[in-house]
Amino acid sequence: MSNTHETCRHKVYRLDCVEFDALIQRARDRCEICGTTGPATKSGKLYIDHDPYLGNWAVRGLLCNSCNNRLEVNNVFRPEAALYLARAWRTESDQPRFPAPRKRGPRPSAKD
Repeated sequence: MSNTHETCRHKVYRLDCVEFDALIQRARDRCEICGTTGPATKSGKLYIDHDPYLGNWAVRGLLCNSCNNRLEVNNVFRPEAALYLARAWRTESDQPRFPAPRKRGPRPSAKD
C-alpha cells in the first residue's frame, strides 16, 4: 500500500495504526473522490483529509493531493465529492468517537 507507517503521520489526526489501516482498507488505497491509486498520484501517496472546521480528529478519508486541494476551494466540485463528504470516515467508522470540538467564545474586540 502507498500509505505506510514509516512516519506515523496519521497520529497527528488522532489515528492509531489499526485505525489508519482501516481507513486505507475502506478507501482501497485509492482517492475516495477520483479513484486514483496512491502510487499513481504525483506525490506517490494519498493524504489524510479532515474537516478543518472541526479539527484534526475529524478525519473524512483519503484523497489525492489534487482532490484534497479542490475540496478546500469548492466542497462539491463533482458528484463524487458530495458523496464523499456525506460518508465521512469519522461518522461511518465503528472506531471510538472523539469528543466534540471545544466551543470558542467571541473574540475580544480591540476596544477591550
